[in-house]
Amino acid sequence: MAVQSDLLLRAAATASSALFPHRCVLCRRFDVDAGRPLCPECLPRVEKDRQAPACPTCGSDAPPAGVTEGRCRRCRGRRPPVSRAVRVGAYGHALGPLVLSYKYDADSIAAAMLGQWLTEAVTRASQLADLPSLMDVDAVVPVPTTAWRRLRSRLHVPSELSRVLARRLDRPLAPALRRVRGGPHQIGLTLEQRIDNVRGAFKLSRGAALPGARILLVDDVSTTGATLSECARVLRRGGARWVCAAILARAATAMEAMLGV
Repeated sequence: MAVQSDLLLRAAATASSALFPHRCVLCRRFDVDAGRPLCPECLPRVEKDRQAPACPTCGSDAPPAGVTEGRCRRCRGRRPPVSRAVRVGAYGHALGPLVLSYKYDADSIAAAMLGQWLTEAVTRASQLADLPSLMDVDAVVPVPTTAWRRLRSRLHVPSELSRVLARRLDRPLAPALRRVRGGPHQIGLTLEQRIDNVRGAFKLSRGAALPGARILLVDDVSTTGATLSECARVLRRGGARWVCAAILARAATAMEAMLGV
């Protein structure tokens, strides 16, 4: 799987080099070797975001000392609808721009890298004991958007990531959710506003059958987890046994950033 992922990454980088020869995908400098998307200065910055310590259950930023029995203080004592969340890394000064480049510029190299890293994150997380194994899922489900936003966007990142994961995990891709109500973007909203914004916004797709299913829910970025939680509730009410999530990055809320948690 790793060899195949590396080949895909190098193929995307080689194709892009025809237009932007040897250009770093992050800083856009011309000082990288063909097939190596990140320059020596940017690679450590991205790795820092990827290696930022996180809670193995909810995916929030959490130092190892703040995690007890696999849970951080954010999720300790709670039973959230998402059984566990796995991420590529923290939404920092390097990983964040890569996600934005993929999301808004449809950058093929960023897409290949992030898809590979998310697959690796899911594989590593599946080796942890006492938590649901993400390799045992029955279906991969993308967080949907409205039909109007889908038409306006160059691509829908959760759907693209879901295709990558479904193919590499050899599991079916199941568009089991549909968004039935729009609303403002979550950016800038408080936790309470985010919860209200997505309450009742999702329903099961027509014909979706989930009794006993183990679901891997996929999104690009999560901040408070309100969207993931609402989607997971709908899937659980539809009969899913459990719902785990895979995301590219976890963005800290303003309060968390201020407190350094």
